[in-house]
Amino acid sequence: MGTCGCGMPSPIAALRPDLVLAGQQENRERDVLALAAAGINVCVTAMRSVADGQRNSPPWQR
Repeated sequence: MGTCGCGMPSPIAALRPDLVLAGQQENRERDVLALAAAGINVCVTAMRSVADGQRNSPPWQR
């Protein structure tokens, strides 16, 4: 999702994605909850260090 202040989550929900990735630092809890309430799977990541990023990246990106 990311920080944009552009009326989220409505435009995202309208696309009906299978999964939305949301960074904890950049996304409001209410937006994440609204997507989940709309039946959209949301994965919230919490990256606080380079090591966190490496642990949470898919195997093909390591």
